[in-house]
Amino acid sequence: MAGEGMVTCLGCHGQTLGQGAPPTVRERDGQRLLTMAASGKRLTVPVLQDPAHDRYGGRVGCQVCHAQWSFTDRGHHLLRQDEPDFEPWESLTRQGSGEVEARLEGALFGTEEPEATMSDGITGRPAAGIWLQAYELRRWEEINTCLDREGILQVCRPLLDLHLSYTDAEGEVVFDGVTPKAGTPVLIPYTPHTTGRAGAFYQQRLRGLEGE
Repeated sequence: MAGEGMVTCLGCHGQTLGQGAPPTVRERDGQRLLTMAASGKRLTVPVLQDPAHDRYGGRVGCQVCHAQWSFTDRGHHLLRQDEPDFEPWESLTRQGSGEVEARLEGALFGTEEPEATMSDGITGRPAAGIWLQAYELRRWEEINTCLDREGILQVCRPLLDLHLSYTDAEGEVVFDGVTPKAGTPVLIPYTPHTTGRAGAFYQQRLRGLEGE
């Protein structure tokens, strides 16, 4: 359910302009227009017309059909390393964290002394150990779907396909390949920011919907 004040797809694109529309979207001269904040340019906002919206709208999230692609990260490995041995990571310096990337690149390709520390995510203070990540498989294509808590089919991402490992300052393995407890759902609903026109084969994405 959308929270109060939250912008929603139907707020702008529904048959009537709803509460989930930003103030920059208004009806003018029989058209629904979005006024760009920076330039003042007005863009036409399309209104739902395909009968698929009436058939599936209450059971399917908009992005299931309209997302152009999604992250499909399989086997997300997170390794805490207290030993500043970064040579094995020379080809994996893209870490999704500016701090970690600067630490790796400085030690591997710059003049910085290797140091296995990073900021604590809660306090912001430097702490011993650095978390490094890698994936068994990375794709930005296939749309995965699953049912959310309300039974609505949504785009999902394997966010909890996690494997945790830890080596201490002496290089000893403290634990290796720890995964979430049995029964934890791997696929978690999320919203990809890749919205566009629904493809010709959108119904293939509805296979996870009961009765289809």
